[in-house]
Parts: sequence; C-alpha cells; structure tokens
Amino acid sequence: MLYTLENETLCVLVRSHGAELRSIKERADETEYLWGGDPARWKYSSPILFPIVGKLHGGQYRVDGKTYELPGHGLGRISDFSLEERHPDSICFTLRWSEESLARYPWKFVLHIGYALHGSAVHVTWEVENKGETEMPFSIGAHGAYRCPIVRGEEFSDAYLAFDTAEDAVSLLTNAQGTFTHRAGFHLEATACRSPTNSSATMSSPSTVSAPDV
Repeated sequence: MLYTLENETLCVLVRSHGAELRSIKERADETEYLWGGDPARWKYSSPILFPIVGKLHGGQYRVDGKTYELPGHGLGRISDFSLEERHPDSICFTLRWSEESLARYPWKFVLHIGYALHGSAVHVTWEVENKGETEMPFSIGAHGAYRCPIVRGEEFSDAYLAFDTAEDAVSLLTNAQGTFTHRAGFHLEATACRSPTNSSATMSSPSTVSAPDV
C-alpha cells in the first residue's frame, strides 16, 4: 500500500512493501528528488537493507552447523511491513520475525522504520529489537537512489557529490571464498565543497539502532 506524507514544503510517498520511500517532491514546483524505480533498469528507489548489507558468497551462510540462504541485502526490501503509526507528516512501519523469516535468518527480531518531515528534510529512523535470548548479528543500511540531474535545465555533467568535511575511504579486496584479504583495493579521497544549486530538500538519517535484549 502507498501512503502520502505532506507538510508545507514536501510531498512524500512511502509504500508498506519494504517500508520504502518512493517519491520526495517539492510542493512549490514539483521537483522530484528520488529515482522512479523503473523495472526495466532498477525497480527500487530507496530499499531498506536488513539483516545484511550486500551479498553472501554463494547466497549462503552457516550458523551452528546449519546452512541458511539469504538474498542480496537480506529480507527488508522484499517484505511487507505492518503500519504501526501514521500522521499527516510522519509514519512508522514494523517488520516482525516469522516462521518464514526464521528459515532464512534464525533470530527473532522486530524492525521499526520511521519517516518524518521536518521543513525541507526527511528524517529517517531505524530501530532493531532482538527478541531472542542469544546475541543477534545484523547489518542495516540505506540504498537511496536520487535523480541526476535534479534541477531542471541542468545536465548530468553538472552534478557532483558535496562533503561538509574532507573524507576518505579504503576498499578491501576479497578472495575466491568471499572473505576479506585485508589488502586495499583502492583509496578514495574527497575534499569538502559546496553545491552550486539551490535545491533545498535533503534526506538525513539519525538511524537510531538498538538491540536492547542482546
């Protein structure tokens, strides 16, 4: 099901399948920020990655001698979430463990995904609860895809990533078994810069992650 969130600045669409943002649009001029999810290219627009980020080697992993299978990026983006709370400018969804999920991921969990509009920003919150009695390993991530260019009249070559401060990142290579070799593949450095556009809508992720029962 598709839900609409609105305030004086933005109109946002969120669907219960995957608790996924499907549109972030300026109300003043209908500028769209999110990728539309064209199935011919990539059907998602902002999937939730849980309980893994990325792919498993061979799509499998073992726990206590038993082999399990998980699709790329886990269960979050392919699951139907339940509506937990809804207001005109905010919404919260919940995904709970089931017998079906236990067959793929043998831990009992509750995943809460929330979206709230604050002026020209969409605040995203995640909360993970461990409902079992043992430690629950998990990863969680966002995979938002944005239109490029966004501003009418600009070209793709006009776009770039802007950082508030200087950043760097190192990729690690993997071996044939899919494990890290601790050898750097490449090193990326980015300098701080400011965007020349007047686009005002932003997406921030406080991403409150907790596992109180671990």
